[in-house]
Amino acid sequence: RWNDIDYMNIYLDFTYNHTTFEQLPQLVDNLHSHGQRYIVITDPGISAVQSPGTYPPYDDGLKKGVFILNSTGKPILGTVWPGVTVYPDFTNPESQDYWEQEIVKFHDIVGFDGLWIDMNEPSNFQDGSIYGCPNSSLN
Repeated sequence: RWNDIDYMNIYLDFTYNHTTFEQLPQLVDNLHSHGQRYIVITDPGISAVQSPGTYPPYDDGLKKGVFILNSTGKPILGTVWPGVTVYPDFTNPESQDYWEQEIVKFHDIVGFDGLWIDMNEPSNFQDGSIYGCPNSSLN
């Protein structure tokens, strides 16, 4: 069994909607008791517009410096399902640890058996960032 991103609370990674998917942890436990597995879809785009202190995946990522940066040293802002987003820089070993920690914390709440990257890759609905692409020889 699997769920698309509709299980999330306002499409925020590492959350689930406690109204429409109120019994999600219990459902997954029930699937396991019947020998079934459960996969969640996730997006490597982390919402950047939640109030400070309300969305740990963003707050923790900022503190650890794990997001892809632009030429001014600020996180690149793109747009995916939750709105304005930032992206972990998976070439940074700290990002790999950060991502694993976020997965483990969510797994402690919903005992999923696997993750499926939505659209099978990090995605952005913008060309470059929300500010566009700089004019350079690289683009």
